[in-house]
Amino acid sequence: MAHARFRRALRFDLLVANILAGPLVALAPTLTARLNPGGYLLLAGLLAPQAQAVLGAYRARGLNLVHELGDREWPTLLLRKGRVSRLPPARMEPDLERFRLKQPCFAPNGLALD
Repeated sequence: MAHARFRRALRFDLLVANILAGPLVALAPTLTARLNPGGYLLLAGLLAPQAQAVLGAYRARGLNLVHELGDREWPTLLLRKGRVSRLPPARMEPDLERFRLKQPCFAPNGLALD
């Protein structure tokens, strides 16, 4: 998040972090601050026994669990900044059109994602 291209982009509708539980907890203030109200955060790379600690770090900053994906050993947490309305199971497929990039975004290596 310290890369110049990320610093220029004020906030995001969707952030994805696939790293270990310790860094996910440490990054909670930064990731939460960079997320638009109503935006989504997808967290992966943690083990099941670590999920509650990671979730607690983000709940303390106003994010709420939308859905837990993945398997029992390696859960993936989908969080939303602000209120969450639970969707019925048939509607759990994400609306990918909502996340279509309106402008290019850049990976830390400088490659454009579009």
